[in-house]
Amino acid sequence: MLDLGYEFRGENGIARRHYFVKGIPRTHHVHVLEMDSGARQRMLLFRDVLLAQPDLAQEYAHEKICCL
Repeated sequence: MLDLGYEFRGENGIARRHYFVKGIPRTHHVHVLEMDSGARQRMLLFRDVLLAQPDLAQEYAHEKICCL
């Protein structure tokens, strides 16, 4: 990942996660988690909720843009 220009940020608040970012401003981020971790399951559930509820996904995107 480092050879591809990503910066390693450690766990960054989520136990047993490897977190990488790229770009200034940040254009990419990668989360590496164990398959059976609770954090992975929560992230996938969050993704699934946003996919199932486009209006909520749009609100979330707006909040992310406004709060950068």
